[in-house]
Amino acid sequence: MPHARLSRPGALGEGGWGRWQARGHSESEARPPPPSALAPLDVSSASCTPTAHLRRGPPARARAGALHLPYGQHPSLPRRSANGMQPRCLRDRAVAVVVVVVVVLVVECCCLPLPLPSPPAMSTKHIYPPTHPSLVLPTLRALLLTNPHLALHAPSKTILLRTPPAAAAAAAVPVLCGGGSGHEPFAAGYVAPGLLTAAVSGEVFASPSARQVSDAIALLAAQYPARGVLVLHNNYTGDCLHFGIGAEMARAAGIDVQTVVQSDDVSLPRARSAKVGRRGLAGIVLTCKILGAASSAGLSLAELKTLGDTVNRYTATIGTGLDHCHLPGTAPSAWEPLNGNDLELGMGMHNEPGVRLVRGGMGSAELAREMLALLLADDAERGFLRWEEADKTPSGSGGPVLLVNNLGGISNLELSAFCSEVLDQLAHAHALRPARVYAGTYLTSLNSPGLSITLLNTAAVHRALPAAGVLDLLDSPVDCPAWAGATTFPTCAPDDPPARQGEPIDEPELLAPGPALPATFARQLRTACEAVISAEREMTEWDTVAGDGDCGLTFERGARALLEGLLGEGKGKGKVLAGSALAAAEAARLLESSMGGTSGAILALYCTALSSALADRERPAHTAPQRALDALYQYTPARPGSRTIVDALAPFCAALAEGKGLLEAAKAGMDGARGTRAMRARLGRATYVAGGGEGVPDPGAWGVGVGLVGWAEGA
Repeated sequence: MPHARLSRPGALGEGGWGRWQARGHSESEARPPPPSALAPLDVSSASCTPTAHLRRGPPARARAGALHLPYGQHPSLPRRSANGMQPRCLRDRAVAVVVVVVVVLVVECCCLPLPLPSPPAMSTKHIYPPTHPSLVLPTLRALLLTNPHLALHAPSKTILLRTPPAAAAAAAVPVLCGGGSGHEPFAAGYVAPGLLTAAVSGEVFASPSARQVSDAIALLAAQYPARGVLVLHNNYTGDCLHFGIGAEMARAAGIDVQTVVQSDDVSLPRARSAKVGRRGLAGIVLTCKILGAASSAGLSLAELKTLGDTVNRYTATIGTGLDHCHLPGTAPSAWEPLNGNDLELGMGMHNEPGVRLVRGGMGSAELAREMLALLLADDAERGFLRWEEADKTPSGSGGPVLLVNNLGGISNLELSAFCSEVLDQLAHAHALRPARVYAGTYLTSLNSPGLSITLLNTAAVHRALPAAGVLDLLDSPVDCPAWAGATTFPTCAPDDPPARQGEPIDEPELLAPGPALPATFARQLRTACEAVISAEREMTEWDTVAGDGDCGLTFERGARALLEGLLGEGKGKGKVLAGSALAAAEAARLLESSMGGTSGAILALYCTALSSALADRERPAHTAPQRALDALYQYTPARPGSRTIVDALAPFCAALAEGKGLLEAAKAGMDGARGTRAMRARLGRATYVAGGGEGVPDPGAWGVGVGLVGWAEGA
């Protein structure tokens, strides 16, 4: 059973109970007993009277640091018999009392708290075994069955509203949100009239694929024609890439799409988050509610985009984890449990490190003080949220909004108590009085024993957008499975949309097949994939140091998918490919569906761009890899020197564009991968790891490098 608590006995202060007075108690008040004090010990028997007990409670004479009760004067000890000897049962009692009193004397006189057992490792017990398939679709089906106003498009894992009445849908712009699963009730739980129109879900802690996103957008465009679609997601590399690709695919199909990226985390200073930006945390829940209500009020797509960006700009969140969460069916390998009472101040939604690891933890009041100091900092590095004096209290133009969010493993009792502590400190230490307060489970991280605090400055939003009325949008009534925790929908519902049938959406074919494949294509692909598979172990080892430990397995899955899908090896049937452009497009599809995560998105995006470049007959084929890389740069800030896949791709593409041979270009790519040993990560999760991965190669760049060399050697 996990023992992590917000107010842990071992974190109360020096001497075990040093903060008893700090909490408002005087020295004369009886202090609570140390947590390791013995339970009542009844040493009486039928032949031994009087009955004596050692009870929990303060010592008979309380003085800070000592207990002066010599053995012979202890009130619970029996008197000797007439012959000076004690009965056996009384001697046993006396021995027990001596042991207890000596322990108390030693501990109290040395001003040391009684030792506490270390909490057990993070909870790794789950209902479902490691061999169980994905839990995402069963979870979405349960949501569907308990909320009859919803529909499910299973192929894209999209929850959406059933077809709305024509009058209500006349002006509404559909709002799509999503991300990896494991954060329930976000985002599918917020699909309701007046809130989200649809939510698309990836696997646990993995963003939905670009195909899922584009399918979800297409479903909404069919339900709400000619209004466009607003897409909202958190600022994580995988989400940015997959939602970006999906939006581009939808735009290519003629759908007007605008995107709002939530980035409200304040745990990392500007110097460390300059390129990747701030992470998205629980602030996205407030943005969902505001944009959903604004859409129902008739705002246009462009107005919703402006409102969403402005709300994000004036939102700040800080999280804290008492321990790491654990994914069902996995071993705690890459993410080890925190030791003892340690806590991670500023922890992200996926166990990522934050501001610092606090050894020994801290009390609830100190924790609230530290978190609020980060949220309300006014220095250049962390002053993300600025307040004018008039912004700090409710007024006609708005007021502060507070959200205290449970990350999944904190009891409601402790969360409510912590919310009270936060409100007290906001009022007395910062002269800030929220106009709205939300406390509960809005966005989780599986079973993480942690929480987050979010502040939104609605007065600042009002100055930028005087007609926004953010508090009115938050107050707008809504029947939703997660917001306010109740629904009042009737069991009957309007007709189902076409999505109810659950059939995949046809994907378009490329217009041109591109140059013919080389005769050695099969041998080159097999050599490249086998080289990547052979490098899995070392890539996994390096990624455990510099990331989350899954890079090697991710690349292995991608390599095996290419062998099965393009060459028909294993269980695959292979595919007849008429040209290199079609081969690149098929490779993009296979890599995205098999790899997932950021690496899969980058490689899929690159191969998609490569297919378009190869299909262009007006330009030389040897420049296609460089043109594909230039297209990739539109969707990622990764450049050579960022310690990413690009460090291997860029020199390879440049060498080919300069007319160099395939083997020489591949070796240049491998040299680029080796060079990442001396680089500090500027993008991706390694950014949040101490040292940024220096000393080992970037595993993603290494996987690309060995694959390129294998491709060249197979020619």
